[in-house]
Amino acid sequence: MGNQFDDHFVPRLSDEECEPQGAFLNTSLGGGGGKLPPLMDGLACLRSNVPSLNGLELVAVSDEAMGRARAKARPDELDVIIGVTLLGEIIDDKENARFDLMHELAHILWHKGSAEKFLIEGGNKVFPSQYESENAEWQADRIARAALMRPSMVVSNASDHELAIAARVERKHAYLRCDDLSARDAKVVSTGLALKIAQFKNAVGTQAKLAQRDLLKLSLWNKLPTISDEP
Repeated sequence: MGNQFDDHFVPRLSDEECEPQGAFLNTSLGGGGGKLPPLMDGLACLRSNVPSLNGLELVAVSDEAMGRARAKARPDELDVIIGVTLLGEIIDDKENARFDLMHELAHILWHKGSAEKFLIEGGNKVFPSQYESENAEWQADRIARAALMRPSMVVSNASDHELAIAARVERKHAYLRCDDLSARDAKVVSTGLALKIAQFKNAVGTQAKLAQRDLLKLSLWNKLPTISDEP
């Protein structure tokens, strides 16, 4: 992921507002609300489906020139600068590349013209807002997860490990995606949900993990028609 947006203001996006952005990216890449196609095929679909991105380019440079970053989106130039290693991973549709590319595409789509933040004493760039949802990196991560793992995919897999395999992403992204949806659906209350909460509180170890997933699935299924674009 690039970090050029760490010192930029962007319009606030809540969890609920990030969800349709992820759905749009998924559909535009040819995912149809489900698993995304190979990355190069997806990029071709994106250019075709979103006229404003018809000229989007991946610009490959040496890994040394990238420094610590694997990719850097430039929304105003309509390109993504990537190291040659990442380019090879994108062409081969490697798991590591899928999240990185979605993150940068989120920047391209929603962070054009973001304004620089203030500098504090010592030259350190900081994020002065109390709102995490105004952080461009947080937004890009959140939208990338939503694009790669739609709600129907989440509830059809029994663990974050299985979800990671289905979406072809690292397990940490699958785990965080479950957290995204669980947080969005925290207000769902039912007798069944209350029972699952009680089970979760009393569970330990593996049982706790299973109870947590049951709790997430139940809450998602109770609210799925209102949080998902899938039938």
